[in-house]
Amino acid sequence: MKTPPSLRLPHSALRIVHSALCILHCALCLALPSFAADFQLATNGLARAAIVVPADADKALNFASHELADYLAKMTTGRFMVADKPLAGVGTIRLGYDAALGNPEAFSVRVADGELRIAGGGPRGAIYGVYDLLEHFGCGFWAPDNETVPLCTNLVLAADYAKTDAPKIATRAADTPFGDAAYHLKLRANWSRINDASERTIASFGGSAMVDIMHSLASRKCVDRRVYFDKHPEWFALAKVKDPASWPYIRKSGLYEATNGVPEELRGEWVRFRMAICPTNPEMRQELLRRIDAYLATHYPAEKSFSLSPEDNHEVCECPRCRALMESDTSRSPSVLYIDLCNFVADHFRDKYPDVRFNLLSYGSCLDAPDDAARFHLRPNCGVAVAHHWRNHGLPVNCAERFHGRFLKWKKVCDTFYYWDYYTCFTAYANPFPNRILLSDAYRFYADNGFQGGFAQMTRNRLTPFADMLWWIKGRLAWNPYADVEALTDQYFQGAYGAAAPAARRILDILEHARNRERSLWMGDYVSDTSPLLSVADIVEIRRLCDRLQGAVRNDPNRGRRLAAWRLAFLGDYLAAMRYPELADADKTGRMRKEGWKPYISRIEAVLKDWRNSAEATGSKFLLNEHGADSFWHVLKDAYRDDPRSLPEPADKPPSVVIPAGRMNPKAKSTALERDADGTVLSALHFNWGPNEPQYMSPSYSETGFDVTNGMAGTWYVFADVRAGATVSNDEATAYCGIYAPWYLGDTPVKPGKMEIASRRIERTPDDTGWRLESLGRWRLPPGTRVWVMPGVLHPTTNVAVRAFHLVRPDAFTRDSLKPDAAATPWVVRDEDKIDRYPFWSALPPEGEGTVPAERFVQSVVQKAHGVRHLFARVRVRDRQWFDNRAARLEHVRGGEVLASRAVTAQKGDNTWQIVSLGAVDLAKGDILRLVPDSGNATELTLRDFLLVDPALLADSAEIQMAAPIPD
Repeated sequence: MKTPPSLRLPHSALRIVHSALCILHCALCLALPSFAADFQLATNGLARAAIVVPADADKALNFASHELADYLAKMTTGRFMVADKPLAGVGTIRLGYDAALGNPEAFSVRVADGELRIAGGGPRGAIYGVYDLLEHFGCGFWAPDNETVPLCTNLVLAADYAKTDAPKIATRAADTPFGDAAYHLKLRANWSRINDASERTIASFGGSAMVDIMHSLASRKCVDRRVYFDKHPEWFALAKVKDPASWPYIRKSGLYEATNGVPEELRGEWVRFRMAICPTNPEMRQELLRRIDAYLATHYPAEKSFSLSPEDNHEVCECPRCRALMESDTSRSPSVLYIDLCNFVADHFRDKYPDVRFNLLSYGSCLDAPDDAARFHLRPNCGVAVAHHWRNHGLPVNCAERFHGRFLKWKKVCDTFYYWDYYTCFTAYANPFPNRILLSDAYRFYADNGFQGGFAQMTRNRLTPFADMLWWIKGRLAWNPYADVEALTDQYFQGAYGAAAPAARRILDILEHARNRERSLWMGDYVSDTSPLLSVADIVEIRRLCDRLQGAVRNDPNRGRRLAAWRLAFLGDYLAAMRYPELADADKTGRMRKEGWKPYISRIEAVLKDWRNSAEATGSKFLLNEHGADSFWHVLKDAYRDDPRSLPEPADKPPSVVIPAGRMNPKAKSTALERDADGTVLSALHFNWGPNEPQYMSPSYSETGFDVTNGMAGTWYVFADVRAGATVSNDEATAYCGIYAPWYLGDTPVKPGKMEIASRRIERTPDDTGWRLESLGRWRLPPGTRVWVMPGVLHPTTNVAVRAFHLVRPDAFTRDSLKPDAAATPWVVRDEDKIDRYPFWSALPPEGEGTVPAERFVQSVVQKAHGVRHLFARVRVRDRQWFDNRAARLEHVRGGEVLASRAVTAQKGDNTWQIVSLGAVDLAKGDILRLVPDSGNATELTLRDFLLVDPALLADSAEIQMAAPIPD
């Protein structure tokens, strides 16, 4: 249709209109904000972008580009091309390097100028950037055989997406046994401590990040004992035989030589020790320099660290030169020998190998730093790796009183630090070892104190409950120690377990809760017995939850989740086998299905032999403990008879037992039975802090206690009546009390020897010198158990003595309980324990404040007259200080007057319950019992109840002792 003539415009007019419209369009464009387009990776399953790497791309960029292409293809079903230049018609995902990132392991991922750009500060940084982007899209790398890759045929990245990240800790070892280098990189690890093939692969992406902190001085790389001892015995440690009884061991072990290299005038008392060098020997030092030079000539600059650390023992050379050097420092610490040697080597090689750091492992004979930090300061090209094996592994490493102070002292001696830590039970890898929160606390401590990195020894068995999760979380925390561990845990459970996540998380909650039930529980990394940690009720519920796991994911198409549930379900049968006789008693009550011993054995053996646990399937050798694949299982299997029975409780067990000093049997040279000034008989522990005295607890040197007899065996609340005098204001451990127990499977002892199952620090202040009843909590004491007290060794102590141990039957101890009066303390919050289902009450800081103010406390009001009662409180106090001897106070108040008071100790990172004694008090109606803050550092005060115990159950120790005979 033609335009009517009346509507036609002349050509010149049309041009004017067009120009006006163009001007208007430009004005609108200038006036309105500009929006960049989102980056399209895939649409309807078709790739909309290509991955571009430089034509001369190195191995790392090629690896990263193909990993990205493979995972994007799995997500979208599209095919993503890898090219050396942009392709027409599709977007560009550009991989490369950006030196401006500063850190070679840093990465940047962002949308810019219409491209998606992934840049690394170096080779591994680019790889980390790819995996981080894939995780942003929802991929989860939970284990080598358990990944989640979401299906997303339309994949878009927001136009403003930008992320830059870098590790907080420089060297991050993968402590998994897997030979899977790609998975280690997904964990953000930069070296593999266990698998050489993985380490070589990781090192090929940007060089080795390995840090050498191993035992070394008498082994292959240094003065190898197998090569040099027979030719040069004088290069090795000269040690005095302090105990004549040890000569049979010396002759049998083959580690000592009584004549070779021992000066003739010293023969008969002195030996040469193959496993330790003489650090001051001049000829040895020259050979050591030659060996180090030969090694570095072929390994530098690929390797940039070299360990100069003593072997795994406590022997120290005591030749005149070494002894003079040790005695030149007031600490008399053998560490000065190794510091002097380390500085000698570091000075020699500083110019030839400028990037090499010579490291010293603080462990064994090199444990404590010297006092003279200026004279014995390590050179700038040296480092110290701090290991602390002897500690409660149920608490963070910085909660170990012997580690914390020792590290602070080493900080004055050295500027560069690494960690060597422990997070498994070495005698039973499959044992539960709950340490997720411990990892979080430890890595924050490492970051706060400038640690360069290190490694943590973890399980080497994927049947260990939550092994895959702990490896994954540790990798994330090593990258960012300040990450939210609860958020990480939730992310892992949802991804790795899917529909089985609720049951799996409940199992984890039970294991972690079990650690917090009792403050004195000792979680040693060589304690195989699970009975100190887990109750029968715990195992019954864990078995029920394990029964649900595999059913929950039976139809899950993700095979990795089915494998994760299968491995975790092993825990139910494993614990049932270890504790079968106790569970058989539970069967009688109908709390679980009745099943014989043999079905447990059959199912466990089937899992152990399953192909899914083979090296081919898991990428690692299957180990039940550090010594081999089956040694632990034979111990367990052979311990039981055909009809294993539970260790019986004595039928006529009295409500309480008292063991006075006269009935104790000290096993130490310096412990003596004495009578106090008031006539009380006591077992006194002497410890003079002389130069030749042991600086650790030593049962053969200073200890008192008693052995549990057959008639005394059973389950008890255990108490020690102790006096100890502190010489410093906040002594972390003026003394210790604890339990060494034999391991019983049912009524059968597994093997000779005892395990430490309980240990309680006895904290004191100088003004607190009276007798105190210290609680070790509730324990099953089989025949042969040793209950003991030893003096603390961190600071000199005075007047350490024990006048009695008390055992009280559980039903008698908890019979009379007084709950808090919430109406009298309106700010107190009532809660319920999620596992054991008892109520408790907490006083918390006001919102926005960090500590509990003085006016906030938890109290109970005595509603009726009780007379004289021995008062205990079950409490939990959380604190912001590492060691706080006055975190809170228990008080007995009448009419506003405090009649009795007892300090309650606490420490940061310790969320365990403890039983605190206030002593015998005379209760009247209207009296107030309360838990109040004291030092101003408590972040939470929690009270379960007050226990009002008949004093007859805790017969007065002084009266008993004054009537006891004592030798002249």
